[in-house]
Amino acid sequence: MHPRSKLSQAQREQAVELFEQGYGARAVANRLGVKRGQVRRLEGRFRLHGRLCLVSKPTRKQYSFDTKMEILRRHKAGETKSDLAEEFGLSSPDLISHWVWEANKDGIDALRPKPKGRPQG
Repeated sequence: MHPRSKLSQAQREQAVELFEQGYGARAVANRLGVKRGQVRRLEGRFRLHGRLCLVSKPTRKQYSFDTKMEILRRHKAGETKSDLAEEFGLSSPDLISHWVWEANKDGIDALRPKPKGRPQG
């Protein structure tokens, strides 16, 4: 389970079972008695990865600046976040939304890799 997830492991497993039966995020949230946004994020990952959305990944994958720019360019041209996330192997379509937010807030340079370690000097 993701450390920041507000859903318990049992709730996540129940949600995935309901997604497999064809229920959407609203119906699953109502049945589990949780907020729709929490279930909607899980549903997005379920649509990309199936049952593997229940498995947490050991490390965070980093994407090059050029890859991020290509994804954002294609998203702006009208391609869906879900299709792009599937094509590029992103963990979630919400990652694209985050990149858009960062670029709008701090400019394109916000998407460049951050230097690692402590600053020199």
